[in-house]
Amino acid sequence: DLGVLISGNRLTVEARQTLNGILALRRQVNQSNESIKSLGLQVTESTSDQERVRRNLQSLNSVPGQQERVQKYAAELANLDGRIVSLRDQIAAETKKRDDLNRQLSQRIDAAKF
Repeated sequence: DLGVLISGNRLTVEARQTLNGILALRRQVNQSNESIKSLGLQVTESTSDQERVRRNLQSLNSVPGQQERVQKYAAELANLDGRIVSLRDQIAAETKKRDDLNRQLSQRIDAAKF
């Protein structure tokens, strides 16, 4: 809706610039939301992979002579743990960024005068 309003001829140059700034911030908020969603899906996938690896570890622990494979799965599990921690850190950082953008957006909307 803002795009249509901006492209019209009824706005002053100042109003058009104000709306363009608001629209740019809104796009950044949307991109941030998409990043958070994508990172969340990666956490879900990694968590699912962890469960699979844990099941494999449990089944191999009862089979003699499988220590090499057990170690391989244990290393994979450790890598997945590290990945999940990293993804959660990224989600926290992106959430903070999105919250800051939302604050900026609210301030810019509140300050807008037409």
